[in-house]
Amino acid sequence: MKMKDLLIISDIDLNGICISTKESLKIDINENSRIQTLLWIHEECTPVAYRIYHKKDTKRRNKNFVELLDEAKERNLDIQLVCLETHYATLDNLKHIKRLGWQFLGQFKASRRIKLDPKQSFFKLNEIEISKQGTIVYLNSYGYIKVFKNTSDLVHSYFATSLLNEDLKQAFKILTRS
Repeated sequence: MKMKDLLIISDIDLNGICISTKESLKIDINENSRIQTLLWIHEECTPVAYRIYHKKDTKRRNKNFVELLDEAKERNLDIQLVCLETHYATLDNLKHIKRLGWQFLGQFKASRRIKLDPKQSFFKLNEIEISKQGTIVYLNSYGYIKVFKNTSDLVHSYFATSLLNEDLKQAFKILTRS
C-alpha cells in the first residue's frame, strides 16, 4: 500500500472560525457547526470536498460521509484505502466503502462487537486477546477484518482494517496523528 492511495475524512469544530470566513462561505455557522473534510493523499494532500453539519445530527453526518465518498468515486480518484475516525466506523459506512471497491482503516470503540469465528458468540474488542501483528476477526454482516490494539497511550485504542495481509505502519502514523 502506497501512501498516495489514501482518502481521509475528518471533522473540525467551526466554533472558532472568524466572521469574515463565515460570510465568505455564505452559510449559517453557529457554535454547534462542524465541517467534514475529505482529503486525498496522492503525491500531496488534496482537498476533495466538504460538508457542513450540526454536530448533534449524526444521521446527517453519516449521510454526508456517504455523499463525500460517492463524490470521490465519481471523480475517478485512485483510492485504495479510506482512513476514518471512530464515529464513521458504522457497519453501513464500512459496507459502503466495500461496495465502492475500497479498503478501510479506522478506529473502533472498545465495545465494538465482533466474533472470532462467524459461528461463535459475540465478544467486545476489549474482551479478546489481540496480537501485536493484529488479529483477524469476523464483523457480522461485513466479513473478516483485522484488528489492532494501540497500547502506546494511557487508554487502549483499537483499530481495524479490511486489509488482512498488509503492513499498515504508514497508514497508522497518519491516522493516529489526528
